[in-house]
Amino acid sequence: MVADPQTQALFQRLKRVCVPLMGTPTLVPSTTPTVSNLLSQLIHILEDSRQDVLSPNLISYIFFPLSSLLSRNRSEAIPDQVLEKIFLVLTLLSEDWWWDCELKIWEQLFMLAGAILGGIDAKGKAKARDEETKEAAVRCILSLVRPRNQQDAERRGQSTEDASERLEELRFYAQTPKFIPILGQTINSLLETVLSPNISLTLACLQTLHALIDAYIPDDLAPSILPGVISTMTKLALGISGKKGWVNGDVVAASLTVFETIVVRTVGDDICAQEGATKVVESLDDLKNLASDGVEQARTTRPFATQRTPSWLRGTATQLHIALNSLTPLISHPSASALLALTKCATALLNSTSSTLPQSQSLLLTLLLALSNSDYPSVSQAAQTSLISAVASKPRTQHIILQTLMSITRDNLTSLPRLLTSQSDSKVEHVAGLVEAVCRLSYCDSTDDRPALHAISVGVGKLLGPSGGIEKWGWSLLSVLEFIEPTVNVAHEPTAALLEDIPEAAGWWSFPEVPLKSLTTRSAADGVTRMFRALGRASADCVSTPLSGSRAWGNPDGAATQWRLSAEAAKDVRLRPTSKRLSKLARSLATTVSEVWDDGDEQPGESESSQRPEAMEPHSSVQHVQGLHPLHDTLKIIGSAPAQQYRSTVQPILHRALLLQLLAVLAGVLQAKFSQTLIRTLYPILHSLVSPVPLLSATAHASLVFVTISASYASPANLLLANFDYALDAVSRRLTRRWLDLDATKVLVILVRLVGSDVVDRAGDVVEECFDRLDEFHGYDALVEGLIQVLGEVIKVIEVEDMMAKGDRRKPPKADVLVDREHLATFFECACRRDDAPPTPIQTLTKQIVARSLYFLTHGAPSIRARILTLLASAVPVIPESALMPEIHRAWPFILNRLSDRETFVVAAAAGLVEALATHVGDFMFRRVWDDVWPRFHAMLAQLDRADAQNALARRTRGVPIGTESSYTHSHRLYRSLLRTMTAAARGVQPQDASLWEVIVDFRRFLHIGAHDELQRCARDLYLAIGLHNADEVWLALAGTIGEVASTVAFLREPRWDIRANAALICQSLDDGEGGA
Repeated sequence: MVADPQTQALFQRLKRVCVPLMGTPTLVPSTTPTVSNLLSQLIHILEDSRQDVLSPNLISYIFFPLSSLLSRNRSEAIPDQVLEKIFLVLTLLSEDWWWDCELKIWEQLFMLAGAILGGIDAKGKAKARDEETKEAAVRCILSLVRPRNQQDAERRGQSTEDASERLEELRFYAQTPKFIPILGQTINSLLETVLSPNISLTLACLQTLHALIDAYIPDDLAPSILPGVISTMTKLALGISGKKGWVNGDVVAASLTVFETIVVRTVGDDICAQEGATKVVESLDDLKNLASDGVEQARTTRPFATQRTPSWLRGTATQLHIALNSLTPLISHPSASALLALTKCATALLNSTSSTLPQSQSLLLTLLLALSNSDYPSVSQAAQTSLISAVASKPRTQHIILQTLMSITRDNLTSLPRLLTSQSDSKVEHVAGLVEAVCRLSYCDSTDDRPALHAISVGVGKLLGPSGGIEKWGWSLLSVLEFIEPTVNVAHEPTAALLEDIPEAAGWWSFPEVPLKSLTTRSAADGVTRMFRALGRASADCVSTPLSGSRAWGNPDGAATQWRLSAEAAKDVRLRPTSKRLSKLARSLATTVSEVWDDGDEQPGESESSQRPEAMEPHSSVQHVQGLHPLHDTLKIIGSAPAQQYRSTVQPILHRALLLQLLAVLAGVLQAKFSQTLIRTLYPILHSLVSPVPLLSATAHASLVFVTISASYASPANLLLANFDYALDAVSRRLTRRWLDLDATKVLVILVRLVGSDVVDRAGDVVEECFDRLDEFHGYDALVEGLIQVLGEVIKVIEVEDMMAKGDRRKPPKADVLVDREHLATFFECACRRDDAPPTPIQTLTKQIVARSLYFLTHGAPSIRARILTLLASAVPVIPESALMPEIHRAWPFILNRLSDRETFVVAAAAGLVEALATHVGDFMFRRVWDDVWPRFHAMLAQLDRADAQNALARRTRGVPIGTESSYTHSHRLYRSLLRTMTAAARGVQPQDASLWEVIVDFRRFLHIGAHDELQRCARDLYLAIGLHNADEVWLALAGTIGEVASTVAFLREPRWDIRANAALICQSLDDGEGGA
C-alpha cells in the first residue's frame, strides 16, 4: 500500500466498507438493506475524495467487492436500488480508471451498462428497470467513453497527448468487428431511452450519444444509424406528440448537438469526397478526371456498414432537407440556449456540407438570418458572426453563398405582397426580418475588413435596379401597402409649441406614425419599416434607380405607398458619403415633390368621379361570379343587393404627409446643399404647418426641424430668416388672380410668428405685399381677413421689439393741480419731444400700416372692420404722436360710426381703440372723449339697460337685471369695453366735470353685488381712476346711492342696488391712495 498519509486514511475508510461488502452473501430481502447502506457509504466516500487521484490498486480494491456482488447474484435478482448504486460507484471509479483500465474490463463494464439500459439480462430476457437505474447506467457509459480534456489531464499530472493516445486506443478497440454490434445495440438503447419524460435521463442519453457518435463509431457505420438518430433528434427537439408547450432549452440544445454531429460525420464534404460520393473540382486535373470517375465502382463493405455513393447521397440529402425544414419552428423558441444551439448547428452544417447538401444551403442561411434578428444579444451576435464568416469563407463557396443570399432576398420580396394581402402579420414580420438581416451584413462593422461583404451591397443595389426584377415585385408590393390615417393623434400640438418658443420645440421631433391597413400588429409594421430602411442603407447610391423610375409622383391615388417606399429606401443614405449622382437625383426629386403643392388642393370628389367605373347595364347578359351562384339573383325571389359602391383610393392627406417625409429625407441626403432647393421646398412645409389636420401639421413640424438640422441652421427661425425672400416670393405668387390660395395668408402669419422680432427688418416687404393684395382683393372677405391678420402679427412683433428697446411708454397719470416743478418737467419734456430725431423704421412702418388700414373701417364685413380697429389699437403704442394724430383725426368720423355699428363686437373693438388712444395720447383725446364718445356711451348704456330688462339671459339678483350670467355674451363684452375705455379716459384725459359726473352716476349699477365679478372689478377700477381727480364726487355719488347723505341728494338713492361692499373697498382705497379725500 502507498505510504502517503492521505491515501492511507482513504484506504482505511474504504476498508471499513469494502470488507463488509465483500462478506455479504447472496442478496435476499434481509440483506438488501445492509448492502444498500454500504454502497451509499462507499458513494459518499468517493464523492468526498473526488479531488484525489485514485491509484489503479485502490480502484481494483474497490471494484473487487462490486464484481463479486454482481457475479454471485443473477442480474434479475439485484434490486433496482442496489444496481443503481453500483453504477454510481462505477461511474466515480471510471473517472480515473479510464486512463489505465484494461480493455477487457472496459468492454465488460460497457456491456453491463448497455445491457441494463436495454433491459436485457444474462439470459437475453428483457427486464425493465426504473429510470433512476437507467440514468446511472447511462452515466457510467458516459464516464467510460467521454474524451478527457486538458483539465482532466492536468488533474492527473498528464498531458493532452496522453489523453489523445488513450482515446485513440479505446476508439480502435470499439471499432473492431467484435465490438461494433455492442456499440450499435447501445446506441439503439440510448435512442429508445432518450424519449423519456425525465429531463435528467434525457440529457444523460444525449451526452452519451454525442460522445459515441463523435469519437467511437466508424465512418462506414454513421450512414447506417443516420436515419434513426435524425428521426429521434428531430422528434425530441420539436416535442413529443400530444405534449403542449416548448421542449426544455437544454434538451433542445443537446439534441441539436447530436443532430449536427451525425450529419457532419455522415454527409460532410470531406468524408463524401474521400469516399467518392461527391466530386470536388479545385484544379484543371480534377475537372479532367471528372468524366472518368462518373461510373460508380462497388467497394467491399463490412457488416452493418453503408457505402457512400452519389445515388445514396441524393436520397439522403433529400431526407435531411426535410428534417432540417422541420426544425424551422425552433427559431421562435423562448430559450436562449436552444437558439444558440440552433445557431451552432446551422453554422456547422453550412460550413461542412456546402457540396453535399446544396439544396439545404438556402434553408441554413435562412435560419441564421432569422436568428440574427433574435431579441437575445448573445444569439443575434453569434448568428451575425456566423453569417459574416460564411460570406467571407473560402472562394470555392463564397460566390454560392452570395448568390443564395440574393436569391433569398428576391424570393422574400416577391412573397411579401401575398403575405400582406392574407394579413399574416407573423409571417410578414419574419420575411421582412430576413431581408433586413441580409442588408445588415453589408454595413456591419467588419465591412471594411471583408471585401466580400461589400458584394452584398452591390447585390442589393442590382436587386433594386432594372436588372434585378424590380418590375416583378416592386409594384405588386406597392399595390398592397395601403396606408390609413392614424385613429389616435398626439395630445400635444407641436406647431403651438414652436410658436410659443418652447425650448423643446426646436429639438428632435419624430414623424407621426402612419399605419398600414393590412397590418394589425405594431411589430409587423416596424419590421416592414426596418426592412425598407435596410434596403436603402445597403444599396447606397443604387437606390436612385427605383426612385428615378417611379411613376405618378404627383398623383395621390395610391401613391402614398410609393412615397413611403422611396423615403424609407433612401432614409439611411445620409449616413454615407453622397455621390454626385445621388445629389443630382435628390435635387430633382425635391423640385418634383414641391410641384405637388403647385397643383393646388384637388377635390377628392373630382378624382373619384373621374376614376369611378361606369355602371353596367341593368339587363346585361354577361355575368362573372366567383364561388357559389346566389339563387336569389337567378330566381329573382328577392331584390338584388345594391352593387358595392366604388371605394376611392385617393388619400391627399397621407400623400402630402409622406411627401413631407421625403423632403426631410432629401434634406438629410443633401445636408447644407439643401438650402439651394428651399426656394421651392420651403412653401410646402410652411403650407402644411398651418393645416388643420393634426397628421399633416405634425409631419410638417418634424420636417421643418429635420431640415433645419440637416441644413446646419441653429433653429427654424434662423432658417426662415435666412430664406425669408424665398418664402415671401412663394406667398406672393399664390396671391394672384391666376393663382389664388387662401391658405397663403396663413403661411405668411406663421412665417412672421416663427421668425419673431428679427422679421422687423423684412416687415416692409410683408406690409407692401399685404396692402397690394388688399387693394386687389378687397371684395373677398376671407382673403382680406387673412391679410389683416398678417398685419396684426407684424404689429405684435413690432410692439414687442419697441417695448424691449424703449421700455414702457405709458404716461404717468395727471393731477388736476400741478406744482411748479411738474410744470417745468412737462415743459422740458415737450421741448425735447419737438427736438426728437426722425421716426425710426419701425415707426415709419407702423404709420404706413395705419394709414393704409383706415380705408377698411367701412368694409362690408363686420369681422374685417373689427380686425382693423384691433389693428389700429395695437399700433397706437408704437407710432409717435406727431404721426398718429393726423391719421386718427382724418379717420375719426369713421371710428365714431363704428361706435354705432350694428355688431356689438365691432363696437367693442372701436371702444378698445378709444381706450388705447386715451391711454397714450390723452391730451389729443380730451374733446373727442367727452364731446363725441361719452354721449354715445351714455345712450348705449340706456339702450342696454332696456334690453337687459327683456333679456332671458340677464343676470338677475333681487329682480334687478344687470349684465348676463355668462361672460361670453356680446352684451357682457360690450359692458367690459365701455368700462375699460372710460377708465383709460379717466386716467389719461383731462376730466370734464359735467361729463365726469354723468360717468359716475351711470356706471353705479355695476357695483351691485349681483353683477358679474369681472364687471364689478372693472367698475371699481373706473371709480378709483376717477377718484384720483375728484374723490369727493365719487364719495358723494356712492354715499347718495346707499342713502348715507342728506336729503339734498336723495335722488341718487337706489335701494335696488346693493353696492355697500364695493363702495367700502373704493373708499378705503381712496383713503389709502394719493388721491384720497
